[in-house]
Amino acid sequence: MKRKKIITLFLTIVTLMSALSLTAFAKNNHDVAFSYSMPNEGYYRVYGVGQRKEDASGSYVYSYSSNPAGGSYYSIHGGHTSSLANGYTNCTKNDSAIIYAGQKRRIRQYVYELGYSYAFIGLAPTSGQSGLTINGKWSPDSVGTDPYAN
Repeated sequence: MKRKKIITLFLTIVTLMSALSLTAFAKNNHDVAFSYSMPNEGYYRVYGVGQRKEDASGSYVYSYSSNPAGGSYYSIHGGHTSSLANGYTNCTKNDSAIIYAGQKRRIRQYVYELGYSYAFIGLAPTSGQSGLTINGKWSPDSVGTDPYAN
């Protein structure tokens, strides 16, 4: 009986240690704050410094600015370096995702699967949004369960 308890305890400890190590080191899920001016209506703009993309999970976006009723278009782009000057490609499933103020969403994208090492966030205005500033935070990888926007 004592042997069975020791084996059960050992297996529990091993399971916990492996679960904790995967959670802590598997993803680049730190939040990066952003505050970007929207481009003119009909255009998108890619912003910031590329964030390392470490797995095939969706990207996370929390928009906490006050968007008009239509929300804003978000896209995730891939690049081989952290600089926008070295080029980037839109890797967002269905080209973009609409996210409204106050929403926490994940975006399906294929940055990692297409072989890019860095992810960038892009924004485009919906009707009547040109010139507004959008605020929030995002991360290239996600460990959350927030719903997908696309």
